[in-house]
Amino acid sequence: MGPEILVHADSIVARFYARILQHTKAARAIQDAEQVAQLKKTLHAWLIKLLTGPYDQEYFELRSRIGRRHVQVGLEQFYMFGAMDNIRNQLHAILIEKHGTETGELLPKLSALNKIMDIELAIMLETYRDDLVAKLKSEEEKRNQEKFHSLQTMVASLAHEIRNPLNSANLHITLLERHFIK
Repeated sequence: MGPEILVHADSIVARFYARILQHTKAARAIQDAEQVAQLKKTLHAWLIKLLTGPYDQEYFELRSRIGRRHVQVGLEQFYMFGAMDNIRNQLHAILIEKHGTETGELLPKLSALNKIMDIELAIMLETYRDDLVAKLKSEEEKRNQEKFHSLQTMVASLAHEIRNPLNSANLHITLLERHFIK
C-alpha cells in the first residue's frame, strides 16, 4: 500500500502542518517558516519509512530518537496522539477513496496501517515513559542527597553538642588531677 499512499505524501504533510499551525499552543513550538520547511521534510521521510520499512532495529532506533526529540522540545503527549490521529485519518481517507467498498482489499490494508501506526505510538510512548522514569529517578536521587546532607548536618551538630560537655568534663578532671596530684 506504500506506493498508493506515498503519491499523496506532499498533501498529507501540507495538511498536517496547516492544522498544526492553526493550533495556537502547538504553533508556539515552531520558530519560523524555515523550521516548518525542515519539519515538513522530516515528516515526509517519516511517512516513507512508515509505509516502506524495513521494520527492524534501525527503524525502532530512529523512531525512538524522534520520540526523544519530542520529549526534549517539551511536546506534551496529547499533541503526539492528536498528530498521529491526524495522519492516521488522512491515510485511512486515501485508502477508502482508492478502494471504496472493496472490503477485500481495503480491510487488510487498513488493518496493516493501524498496526504500524499503533507500533509508532507504542515506541513514542516508551520514550515518554523512559523520560518520566529518568525524571523520577533524578528527583529521588535529589531527595536522597538532601536527606543525606540533612543527616550530615545533624550528625555534625550532635557531635558538636556532645563534644562541648565532654571537653568541659575533661577540663574539670584535668584540674582535679592537678589539684590532688600536687
